[in-house]
Amino acid sequence: FISNLQNYLMFEVLEGGWEGLVTSINKAQSLDDIIRAHDSYLNEIVDKTLLGNEGGDKSNGKSLENLLRKLLSIALKFGKFQDHIFTNSLAGLEKAAKIRRKVEERADRGDWGRKTLDEEEGRVFLYLANPKLFEFV
Repeated sequence: FISNLQNYLMFEVLEGGWEGLVTSINKAQSLDDIIRAHDSYLNEIVDKTLLGNEGGDKSNGKSLENLLRKLLSIALKFGKFQDHIFTNSLAGLEKAAKIRRKVEERADRGDWGRKTLDEEEGRVFLYLANPKLFEFV
């Protein structure tokens, strides 16, 4: 969604209007013509980005701009949450690989399996089982 929105804003809104701005500036006879061309370009951007006043009733907070801000805020939170889970997953995988190597080393010496649960594993389990971990979502 974010990539599609970004592509729309870059290629349809900004670049599409840019050609018209350059053409208008090249035809301008005075500074006033350049200012009008620039104002027209900015108004076109506001309209095409759906941020203009026509976007909805601003009095009840349901303008398209506000809805888009909320949607992007949710997408940002989701991205942060996904990154958080991914980072913790990688750390867990590294920890599991380290433990497995220790178990294999003990097995090579003839000492089979594991005898204790280390403290850090207990803390990690309790951390991941805590429902407060997901409150910010």
